[in-house]
Amino acid sequence: MKHHPLHTALTGFDPAAALVSIVDAAMMAFYASLRRNARRLARLTLAMVPMMMLLVGSCMTSQLPAVYGMGSGPEQTRTALFPDRAYAAQDSYKPAAGYVSRARSFVTSTPAVLHQMSEREITYIFGTPTQTRRDADAEVIQYVSDSCVVDFYFYAADNHPAARNVSHVDMRPRKITDNMETPQKRTQCLDRVISSGADI
Repeated sequence: MKHHPLHTALTGFDPAAALVSIVDAAMMAFYASLRRNARRLARLTLAMVPMMMLLVGSCMTSQLPAVYGMGSGPEQTRTALFPDRAYAAQDSYKPAAGYVSRARSFVTSTPAVLHQMSEREITYIFGTPTQTRRDADAEVIQYVSDSCVVDFYFYAADNHPAARNVSHVDMRPRKITDNMETPQKRTQCLDRVISSGADI
């Protein structure tokens, strides 16, 4: 009995073996392409790392007000702004420059969060005070720029800088004709103070 040529061709055909052969050939071609372009891919990956870190940092900064805003406690806010302090001894800790920059941006855009900062965090953000003084039962640290003055008041029985939070912030213009009545003016004042005296 004569068989049709197609029947003869299909006899002994193994679909699974054919599929494995096709996938194997495709993988070998892909591997060969990777080997040919390995240097180019490595350079591309290295070039993209800084961009990815910048994007992650931007996302973290944009989420700070929502996640660690005024509804959060002081400890959570400080940890959000200076996450590396958990791995260092408190007395010798100095925050990374990137965290300081991020904290400065956050507090200038959200001045109310300053009440959740301790004296230590204030000096991380604003640098060395222009002046420190006693005012009745409060300690006041003052920062002065060319256009305004900011006083941070601390009241606490414990005199350790890490143990007391800002109780009051007083911002005032150096010129009597200016004012600090709008959020924009307060943000500008904090920006000026940071750029005038920050030493980190």
